[in-house]
Amino acid sequence: MKTNKVGVLGGGQLGRMLIESGKKMGLTYHVLESHVDCPAAMGAEKLELGSLQSATDIEKLAEEADVLTIEIEKVNAKALQALKEKGKVVIPDPQSILIIQNKARQRQYLAQHSISQPAFFVQKAHQSFESHQFVQFSNRQKVVLKFLEGGYDGKGVQIWPIQELEAQSFEQDLLVEDCIQPLEEYAILVAKGKEKMTSFPIVKMVVHEKGNLLDHLEMPAQTHQAEDLKKTALAAVEALPGLGLFAVEMFADGSNVYLNEIAPRPHNSGHQSIHNCTYSQYDQLNFLLQGQNPKLPKMHSASVMMNLLGPEGWEGNYFYQGQEEINQMQQVHLYDYGKSISKPQRKLGHLTLWGDDLLTLRKTLKELKQKVKVLPA
Repeated sequence: MKTNKVGVLGGGQLGRMLIESGKKMGLTYHVLESHVDCPAAMGAEKLELGSLQSATDIEKLAEEADVLTIEIEKVNAKALQALKEKGKVVIPDPQSILIIQNKARQRQYLAQHSISQPAFFVQKAHQSFESHQFVQFSNRQKVVLKFLEGGYDGKGVQIWPIQELEAQSFEQDLLVEDCIQPLEEYAILVAKGKEKMTSFPIVKMVVHEKGNLLDHLEMPAQTHQAEDLKKTALAAVEALPGLGLFAVEMFADGSNVYLNEIAPRPHNSGHQSIHNCTYSQYDQLNFLLQGQNPKLPKMHSASVMMNLLGPEGWEGNYFYQGQEEINQMQQVHLYDYGKSISKPQRKLGHLTLWGDDLLTLRKTLKELKQKVKVLPA
C-alpha cells in the first residue's frame, strides 16, 4: 500500500505529534477539526473545518487521503465503517472504535475474550441501586461510576461510597465497577500490524489528585507483575478487530492484573517514547499507516514525564514559568501544545526528562514541579 496523504480525524496535540513524526517519513496530513487554531493545524498540509460526527465531513476528508486515522475516539465510527466497506483504508478498524467508544460495550466484549477486568454491571438511568448488586465486588465500601460514552481525561469518572448510592438514581446509564484497592496503575502501548504485534516497555502512571489526569509517569515501571501486565495487554489487543496502535491501561494490586481501559490511538502515557526509545508511538502508527509492520521499539534511556495543566480558577492567555531554565537543561524537554488559552485542568503541554538513572530523574522532576508552572499572561 503506497501512502502519501493521511487523513486525521481530530486536531489535538496527539495529531500534531503524529504529523511531526510522519513528515520525517515524507507523509502529508489533512486534518478534520472544528477549531481553526487547533494544535495539529501547525503542521498539517490542510485543515478541514468540520465535525467529527458528520458523515459528510468525514467523506470529504477521505476523498483527499490514502488512509484515515484518528487521534480521538469521539468520532462517527459508523461513517468510517461505511468508508471501509467502500475500500478506504481505516486504521484503527472502525469496529474497534465502536467497541471502545462505549465503556460497557468494551467491558462486555473483553469479558467474552476472558480478559481480566474489575467486576462490573450497567446501571440503567432512573433506576435505584440495590444492595445485592454490589455482592460481586471485592470492595464493599466504594465503587467507580463511569459515563458510558464521552468521558475522557478523568471527566465522567467518579468514586462513590456504596452506602450513599443505595436508593439513588441517575439521569443516564452508568458503568459501575469494583474499586480495586490497593492498586498501582500501568500502561502499555501495543502496535498491531498484519503480521506481528510489538509493545513498548511498561510505564507506571501516577494520577493527579484533583483532575484524575495523569500527573506523571515513569519508564521503565518497576514491578514484579510485568509479565502479567504485558500478557494482559497483548491478549486484549489481539482480541480487537483490525490493526492499530492501542494504549492499554491496567490496574495491579500486587496479586492480580485488571484491564482498566483501551485507547485505539496514541496516548498521553506514550509521549516520552519520542525521547527515550528507538521508535516513538507516533512512528509506530505512521509505519502502520504506510502498510508496514510495526518495529520493535527499544528503550535506550529511563524517562519520567509530567503533564502541564491549566490551573484552577481562571481561563485565558498563559505562559510557562521556568521555561528559560528548562531550555538550558540537557535531556529535558518542555513540549508546548500551542493551545490558545488555558482552562482548569486542561492539558497544555508536557515535560519529559530522560537519562540513565530513574532515581535521579525522579528527584529532578520533583524539583522542577516547584519551578515550572502555568501562569496567567
